Amino acid sequence: MDPSALPNLPSLLSEPRFATYLDHCEGHADHAARLYVWNVELTAAFWGPISIVEVVVRNSVHDAMRMNRADDWWNLPTVRLMRRERQPRVEKAFPFLGGRRRKQLHRELDDVRRFRNRLAHHEPIFRAPIERLRDDLIGIAGYVHPEAARLISECQRIDQVLARKHEAIRRGKSSL
Repeated sequence: MDPSALPNLPSLLSEPRFATYLDHCEGHADHAARLYVWNVELTAAFWGPISIVEVVVRNSVHDAMRMNRADDWWNLPTVRLMRRERQPRVEKAFPFLGGRRRKQLHRELDDVRRFRNRLAHHEPIFRAPIERLRDDLIGIAGYVHPEAARLISECQRIDQVLARKHEAIRRGKSSL
């Protein structure tokens, strides 16, 4: 279905939210409606890879931090993840980090965290550095284990959604 065929879509989304898309499409409401729906499709394509990264990283950090501790290590008053004496444990959570520095990992994790929050709040992502964020997700998963990176790389649908962007905006062919 072509979202531009829905005359009430701008008011249903709210005029301020729709204005972002309308401005980007230089006032063409039909293209703005299509861009909005394509943005939703792109957002949906990111949730699978983000889910894998969140679970893999969480489990790896948990396993590294609980070595020689109880399973509820986070309740210990002396444990703080980023204290210098804890950093070697955190780094063990990323055994395939290679030559990357901890600051680089932190930047990638923080970029993904901020991007994930944008997705969760239904914000526009069509101007975000999509390819870099996709690559960061694959890279972060790979720092934990190459198979996690392979899962994302071979199963993600971000590339297919990106490839259809112009068709989606010109012809209104998107899917949710």
